[in-house]
Amino acid sequence: MVVSDATKTLMVRVMLRVENEICRKLSDNEMDLIIFEVDRWVKAREPVLH
Repeated sequence: MVVSDATKTLMVRVMLRVENEICRKLSDNEMDLIIFEVDRWVKAREPVLH
């Protein structure tokens, strides 16, 4: 699957916006867990994004 640069940029913007919203509502421990899980999810899909 080929993903355009514009699509990648949009995906990153959406993820950052969601992350900012989550940060406002969760404790540090909860954020650490979510960041770990999101990072793991993204790394598992990196070949698809390139």
